[in-house]
Amino acid sequence: MIFSKTELREIQRNFPITNQYIFFNTAGVAPISLPSQKIIRALSEDLCKIGYYKLKEWNAKIPIAREEAAALINSSPEEIAFVKNTSHGLSLVAEGIEWQPGDEVIISDQEFPANVYPWLNLKKKGVKVVTIRSKNSRLEIDQINNALTPRTKLISLSSVEYATGFRNNLTSIGQLCQKHRILFCVDGIQSLGSIPMDVKRHKIDFLAADGHKWLVAPEGAGIFYCRKSRLKKLKLTLVGWNTVQNASNYHKINFRPKNTSQRFEEGSHNLIGIHALAASIKLLRSIGIERINQWNLYLTDILLEGLKDRGNKILSSTLQEYRSSIISFTTGSKIKDKLMFNHLIKNKVILSLRGKGLRLSPHLFNTPLEATRFFHLLDNF
Repeated sequence: MIFSKTELREIQRNFPITNQYIFFNTAGVAPISLPSQKIIRALSEDLCKIGYYKLKEWNAKIPIAREEAAALINSSPEEIAFVKNTSHGLSLVAEGIEWQPGDEVIISDQEFPANVYPWLNLKKKGVKVVTIRSKNSRLEIDQINNALTPRTKLISLSSVEYATGFRNNLTSIGQLCQKHRILFCVDGIQSLGSIPMDVKRHKIDFLAADGHKWLVAPEGAGIFYCRKSRLKKLKLTLVGWNTVQNASNYHKINFRPKNTSQRFEEGSHNLIGIHALAASIKLLRSIGIERINQWNLYLTDILLEGLKDRGNKILSSTLQEYRSSIISFTTGSKIKDKLMFNHLIKNKVILSLRGKGLRLSPHLFNTPLEATRFFHLLDNF
């Protein structure tokens, strides 16, 4: 086993939800970690009892939070901005690039709407959105290559597709983009915290991810990465007092945007959200993202085998290089899928109905024993 029994007990202690539920829905909205909750409680108690007396102290810790986020994806802290969600980050890219009529953006037909609508909104500027149809829940590099034209300006894909769990080959796609001088944007919400991310190795230009899934943090606080060399590629579409250098000098107006990704943090920070996010990232990094990835794949192996043995059809790719922590399956009947979903929810197994079937998404706090209990409920369905 990747985690010892002692480690697993400590992990579950940090996720009290495991005392009541079998939570197989991290790809939806995850339970927050105990370190996140403690930060929220401490900061909110300060705000309640002494107001903003400790504001400087809390603000002084934001650079530490930025360092945690940067370490998670192998970037520099100067390339990290805190945003309110994934859509916010992706919109900074979509609206910030200087588009010309006829420019093209490539996306996949598997994308969550957060990585679709910002690009469709560019049609008013004459931008063409090219949607590649996946085959057997997969998107091959050859399909992307064949979709390229001299007008392709950007490719935007999820690191892991939300409904099927298909994991895109970011390294190959990044190399393809570099070769053709195409910008590479990634929606990282379905992998950060579960699968190692290296923006340098993958040659990613922009990445956005909220914290409420695999980063086990609250909704409303996420990270946005902009490669330093691409900073001037994005014009500022949101501007506020915190956009500029020497932002705390309120009496001297001097519009000089910051020369780091912090220019995208236009106003006051979501202090509670950012610190809670940092606490969860610190917890996950202390355990090890690669170890978490191996544990999650171990759990999904167990679930895949049991589901197949019971005659269910697996909708996710089972090829190792495309695997993630998400499994999508169906009984073969939409009505039966819905009935099974209701049966499991009633028995405190939390999962989702997504795409063409049911979706399981176990994380580090789940165990093989929970899988056994899950299959017992299936057998008695």
